[in-house]
Amino acid sequence: MKVAGRATQLAHEFDATMADVIKIAESCSDEQWTRRHISEERTVGVLFDHIAAGNDQAVGWASSFLRNRAVEVDPGLIDSENAAHARETRDVPRSATIKRLQTSTRATSRFLHRLTDAQLEVIQTFGWLGPRSLAFVVIQTCRHPQRHLQSIREALQA
Repeated sequence: MKVAGRATQLAHEFDATMADVIKIAESCSDEQWTRRHISEERTVGVLFDHIAAGNDQAVGWASSFLRNRAVEVDPGLIDSENAAHARETRDVPRSATIKRLQTSTRATSRFLHRLTDAQLEVIQTFGWLGPRSLAFVVIQTCRHPQRHLQSIREALQA
């Protein structure tokens, strides 16, 4: 029996997390969709859309690594982009957000499943953090929705 490589394991981790994200998004009531998480300062619906946007952004960052290009990003830029995203998506219908989650998940999953363990070792500058491996970006791709899913669950229990 062949043991899956690290790239495959990370791709499967992403798939499992996103299956949970989509399942919870699809099961939310209208009232739950508009609940706000205190520390996130965004509604559940906006957080779901943020996860979808994050998937797309992560693929872009990983693609930059594979093209030997630095990722130009810093905490201020991320905060600014997140604030703009929250304003722009606060009235997006739930059906559109769920579709975006499904679409971004399929595309990100395909991308991750094509990565090799050797590619995970590619090093590139990741903004203010300096040199990082592609594995770092892929791990963040998996963990980003996990962190926000925890906030969503907290908001739904409130």
